[in-house]
Amino acid sequence: MSVSSHTFNGLTAARRAVALPLLSRGREVNLSLVLVLIILVLLTEGGVGLTT
Repeated sequence: MSVSSHTFNGLTAARRAVALPLLSRGREVNLSLVLVLIILVLLTEGGVGLTT
Protein backbone atom coordinates (compact mmCIF):
# COMPACT_ATOMS: atom_id res chain seq x y z
CA MET A 1 0.00 0.00 0.00
CA SER A 2 2.74 2.46 0.94
CA VAL A 3 4.69 1.70 -2.24
CA SER A 4 1.71 2.29 -4.53
CA SER A 5 0.74 5.48 -2.69
CA HIS A 6 4.34 6.73 -2.89
CA THR A 7 4.42 5.94 -6.61
CA PHE A 8 1.12 7.76 -7.11
CA ASN A 9 2.48 10.82 -5.29
CA GLY A 10 5.58 10.70 -7.46
CA LEU A 11 3.46 10.56 -10.61
CA THR A 12 1.35 13.54 -9.53
CA ALA A 13 4.50 15.52 -8.74
CA ALA A 14 5.94 14.59 -12.14
CA ARG A 15 2.73 15.68 -13.85
CA ARG A 16 2.88 19.06 -12.12
CA ALA A 17 6.56 19.53 -12.93
CA VAL A 18 5.96 18.69 -16.60
CA ALA A 19 2.65 20.55 -16.96
CA LEU A 20 3.94 23.92 -15.71
CA PRO A 21 6.59 24.49 -18.44
CA LEU A 22 4.26 23.01 -21.08
CA LEU A 23 1.73 25.79 -20.51
CA SER A 24 4.10 28.25 -22.19
CA ARG A 25 4.96 25.98 -25.15
CA GLY A 26 3.21 25.14 -28.40
CA ARG A 27 0.09 23.02 -28.61
CA GLU A 28 1.77 20.30 -30.70
CA VAL A 29 4.45 19.63 -28.10
CA ASN A 30 1.85 19.85 -25.32
CA LEU A 31 -0.50 17.33 -26.96
CA SER A 32 2.27 14.86 -27.76
CA LEU A 33 3.68 14.92 -24.24
CA VAL A 34 0.21 14.71 -22.70
CA LEU A 35 -0.50 11.61 -24.78
CA VAL A 36 2.77 10.04 -23.63
CA LEU A 37 1.98 10.87 -20.00
CA ILE A 38 -1.51 9.38 -20.31
CA ILE A 39 -0.06 6.16 -21.74
CA LEU A 40 2.54 5.97 -18.97
CA VAL A 41 -0.08 6.63 -16.30
CA LEU A 42 -2.39 3.96 -17.72
CA LEU A 43 0.47 1.44 -17.83
CA THR A 44 1.65 2.23 -14.30
CA GLU A 45 -1.86 2.22 -12.81
CA GLY A 46 -2.64 -1.02 -14.66
CA GLY A 47 0.56 -2.58 -13.33
CA VAL A 48 -0.22 -1.42 -9.78
CA GLY A 49 -3.74 -2.83 -10.10
CA LEU A 50 -2.35 -6.18 -11.27
CA THR A 51 0.25 -6.38 -8.50
CA THR A 52 -2.26 -5.53 -5.79
